Amino acid sequence: ETAIFRELPDEAADWSTSGAERSLGFRERSLAAYCLDVAAAALAAGGVPEAAATVLGATEHTRQQLDLVVDDTETAMRDRAMAAIGSALEAAELERAWSRGREMDLERALELAAAHSAPGVGATDEGSSSKGA
Repeated sequence: ETAIFRELPDEAADWSTSGAERSLGFRERSLAAYCLDVAAAALAAGGVPEAAATVLGATEHTRQQLDLVVDDTETAMRDRAMAAIGSALEAAELERAWSRGREMDLERALELAAAHSAPGVGATDEGSSSKGA
């Protein structure tokens, strides 16, 4: 989380996907969802908005399944991610990515986030898009 606010998206993506993996290992789905929200914010800041939107769709779906309320910290992180995503994707692209995420479980969302947080991943990789491109 701190890495996001310090504008270190690569580190934030690596650390948050690691946290999500550990959380899932302990069956802490709520914590894993938050870690993946941080990963989504990092992906969006790092130029992979489509993957970020997909991950956020998955975390939203999980919270609904678990009947969890999003707290202020989670809302702030999701809002930060959505601001970056919204400036990079057209509405139709965002909706498609979000819908794909809502069909994913957290394990698959983690795989997607981890694949896009690998060193060298950026706006030219598959799963990223930008307005006007």
